[in-house]
Amino acid sequence: ELRFDQKILGDQLARNAVLEKMLHLLLAYEQEGLVSEVVARGASFWENGIIIRGGQDDGIFTDFPVLSPQGIIGFTKRCSSSHSDVMIITNPGFAIAGRIQGTDVRGVIHGNGDPLLSFQYVTVSAHVSVNDLVVSSGEEGIFPAEFNIGRVVKINKKGAVFQEILVTPSVDVSNLRFVFVLRKTGGEAQ
Repeated sequence: ELRFDQKILGDQLARNAVLEKMLHLLLAYEQEGLVSEVVARGASFWENGIIIRGGQDDGIFTDFPVLSPQGIIGFTKRCSSSHSDVMIITNPGFAIAGRIQGTDVRGVIHGNGDPLLSFQYVTVSAHVSVNDLVVSSGEEGIFPAEFNIGRVVKINKKGAVFQEILVTPSVDVSNLRFVFVLRKTGGEAQ
């Protein structure tokens, strides 16, 4: 019985820590954000996404950034009155403008349907190292700049023009319980 109580207490402490981090995000964006609960996950490769509580009745619409304190999760793809489908960063077809933090090395990060992301259109002359942090640049107009995307885990400079770079996402979507929806698009264009 004591072990069961310790597990419940541990779960509650972990949940409180996540909610506290979400509160800091909410305060940073004032009234433009909403904390939402993950209510379902996609069951197959083609349904690589999550469903969150909150939709049009809550002011959530298509193409709104979905974030966590660790970084970018994805964006709202379809919104009903009470729930929203989120296309996550690892989904095939997902793309976001990014750069290596602290540098001018820029490119486009693509989801491939597997755990790693591709960081494309980075020239072979650009200096990139394993463990470099990749952040959003805001250039695509959906995501605010400077949110974590992931860390470089593999580099291949054998291409004629561009490097082949793989990035591990900052956010483990499989364990999410809560997300932060920014109720407007961000980026340099705004």
